[in-house]
Amino acid sequence: GAKRPEWAVINRGCLVCLRCSGVHRSLGTHVSKVRSLRLDRLSDATLRFLEAVGNDRCNEVFEKTLPLDMKPRQNTDSKRLQAFIRAKWAQRAYVSSSDGIDADEALRDAVSSSDVLAALAALAAAPDPSALLARRHGGEAPLHLAARKGDLVVAALLVLNGDSGELLNATDAEGRRPHDLLAGDAAEALAELLRPR
Repeated sequence: GAKRPEWAVINRGCLVCLRCSGVHRSLGTHVSKVRSLRLDRLSDATLRFLEAVGNDRCNEVFEKTLPLDMKPRQNTDSKRLQAFIRAKWAQRAYVSSSDGIDADEALRDAVSSSDVLAALAALAAAPDPSALLARRHGGEAPLHLAARKGDLVVAALLVLNGDSGELLNATDAEGRRPHDLLAGDAAEALAELLRPR
């Protein structure tokens, strides 16, 4: 809860202070993709995703089962802070259990309804988020659906949380990549986000 955080965890949709950003960087980019709000150029899609989620909504997902007395404060010692951040983000220890929930169906429903928070929750609860992002129904991965809908915010979530090269170059049953399916008002920003690398 720093007053003026200058760092973003762009794949989770939240802002962090300098102290926490260093711990996030140590987790690896498969867990936390950290960028400076002042020094890095963030895409329009990334900025819209950060605005759509934000710290409070992100914590609704990643701190769902966290007892209130366990949340670190500004004066928490470094060792305890590192342990908390590792548990919260790498181990996803405070995410609501996905027992009895079909994560694939939950993600598809969230993408279909443009519910970025539900999509974030589905990815957070999945044992293997990358595998979830790669799954196809009718030849279509979740990113194809988001692109076809013109949903910039959900598309950003999916790209930022997966192997973007694999996701961006994946083809549907008709041989189309997500970039080929662009629709909606956000087509230009989506094109920047979905341009194959």
